[in-house]
Amino acid sequence: SVQKRNMQDAGLDDRTREAENSMLNTRHSTLHTGIEYEYAPVRVPLLIGRCADEAADVTLYREGEIPDGFVQVHEGKFTYGGDKEISFANVKETKETGEFFISKFHTTCGEYLEFLNDFWEPDSPDPPNPRSWKKLLGPASSRVPRESEKAGFYWPCGADGRYAVPTAPWLAQASPEMKEKARKLAQSPVDWEEDWPVFGVSWEDAIAYAAWLSRRLGRVAGLAHDVMWEKGARGPDGRFYAFGDQFDDTFANTFRSHDGPPRPCVVDSFPHDESPYGMRGTCGNGSQWCVNDVENGRRRLLRGGSWIYFGLFVRAASRQAPAPRGVFEPYSFRTVVLPRLA
Repeated sequence: SVQKRNMQDAGLDDRTREAENSMLNTRHSTLHTGIEYEYAPVRVPLLIGRCADEAADVTLYREGEIPDGFVQVHEGKFTYGGDKEISFANVKETKETGEFFISKFHTTCGEYLEFLNDFWEPDSPDPPNPRSWKKLLGPASSRVPRESEKAGFYWPCGADGRYAVPTAPWLAQASPEMKEKARKLAQSPVDWEEDWPVFGVSWEDAIAYAAWLSRRLGRVAGLAHDVMWEKGARGPDGRFYAFGDQFDDTFANTFRSHDGPPRPCVVDSFPHDESPYGMRGTCGNGSQWCVNDVENGRRRLLRGGSWIYFGLFVRAASRQAPAPRGVFEPYSFRTVVLPRLA
């Protein structure tokens, strides 16, 4: 059974239209989606044991209460770790999270570009107060996608101090000087696209973006703890991939997903790479920074597969731990908003 908190006023006890009620895989997990009146749709995946009852408290939110581009992950228990194919995965255990909203897609190049171009630069004629949040985050030039920690910047900056994503249409119209400043993403055979995940960014860059996004949304945004990320990616049943237990190269953008060389894709490609909660791109395209650390703060966790990974590295329980200032062509991120802090 599903216990519905806040559903009585909406009249859902008697009139809920069940949009989906289908078995997702052999683990006997069921997905319910409720839609009614002014409330936003919510996915409620449940893991139900044999001859067992399962109850879930689900909060309904009105349209606009969930930020645009985010999906709701309801509070409750889920299976964490336990993938015996991965020596560096955590042991299997049941964990529990509170409710959170997580971005459906990776943060895109276009979204990250807005962040860069909203910064103050040191040569600005109107510098802000030294205590300004922009000043505290550092100049935009330190946050540009790049090949290494302090060099190999991919996106060019014009004379007006604004950055550009060097897409094929942009390159076709750019001046020779600006073309000279632009660079393809390392290992990519194709030019950047604004709807790609942003690549070549560090954990510190992702944290700075989240601070900027918090001010823009008027709500507290951040990076997911890796426990939150794993719940959002795997659902309650501990599946090995977002779409089930069996992998298919055509289901996610990984090393062997194209006839030619591997390449990044726009975030809404590969629709099968979607978790029970609606997160897209957890097995491929870009690995995502998480907020928490390991090794006494010397490293930060990175979760998910990418366009240059295959095998064990695209399984949902896989974990990496680069240095927080590390950058690499598959490193990307997505953000979360906590409803209780919003």
